[in-house]
Amino acid sequence: MTDLATPDASDAPAVPVEPRRHGLSKSRIAIFEQCAKRLWLSVHRRELALESDGTRRAFQIGHEVGAAACALYPDGIEIDGSRGLAEAAEATASEFGRDVRVPLFEATFMHQGVAVRVDLMIPDGDGWQVTEVKSTTSVKPYQRADLATQLWVLNGCGVKVTRASVRVLDRFFVLQSEGDYRGLFIDEPAGEGLTPLVAARGDVVASALATLVGYEPTIQPGEHCSEPFACSFVEYCNRDLPPPPAWPVALLPGIAGKTLARAVAKDGIDNLLLVDAERLTQPLLARVHAATVSGVPYHDAESIRHEMSTPVGFQASGAE
Repeated sequence: MTDLATPDASDAPAVPVEPRRHGLSKSRIAIFEQCAKRLWLSVHRRELALESDGTRRAFQIGHEVGAAACALYPDGIEIDGSRGLAEAAEATASEFGRDVRVPLFEATFMHQGVAVRVDLMIPDGDGWQVTEVKSTTSVKPYQRADLATQLWVLNGCGVKVTRASVRVLDRFFVLQSEGDYRGLFIDEPAGEGLTPLVAARGDVVASALATLVGYEPTIQPGEHCSEPFACSFVEYCNRDLPPPPAWPVALLPGIAGKTLARAVAKDGIDNLLLVDAERLTQPLLARVHAATVSGVPYHDAESIRHEMSTPVGFQASGAE
């Protein structure tokens, strides 16, 4: 559980807020699982958020990929969410009452203070196939958690789910004609591993709601500030910290670089110039360190000549 601290009266709400005033969504729960403080700030101090161009672009790509997934079901119906989640949930209920079922996009459900909009719901026998669409080429842990949140809400609403999956991009897809996205996606089944995630959603929801009605959580900046998403409150949370070094260890490339950064961080070192050269056993990291400390650029002229003399072939593939 997140430790809670009481800030100055100027920063803290005078009276705790009723949980029902701060509903949760799939996105808010994902934010909470990354950092409880980020969830609190995103609700109570939205004006502090600074979204990067990269974050905005990622959202745009997500919308475009979602539209491509829906285009594969021309008979599908999109649930309008422009008038609020309550009306979207009512519209979804109306579609469920029809004799003829068709694929639904952004079907909306609400359960115990959590609202979800399901990317794709496809009729499957006497139930529904639930699909979470993602713009990645493999399934990430947080994406399974997103799907678990949706299944928890759907179970609570009495919806029969026959299959559940995360739909990702096929990295080998080649567009043959404009607008034809058949073959672009691959379904990764949820699998039995999702069952404990779904079972734990109730506790996660309760903890998230408790966070929202308390004071701002006290959580120090760390790796969670950028994993699995870049946080828009980094500047706020780092406001009282000294400026980072010109050459932070965290910028070292590859898995070996991240491993070294974590290791030296335990010794309180974040400046590459302060790392003992003997700790850089990987050749690439050793070269980066030597060039940084000495200020002398590293050039491997022979390797460059070899690369330039080697023919390069190109093979089209789908975007990752």
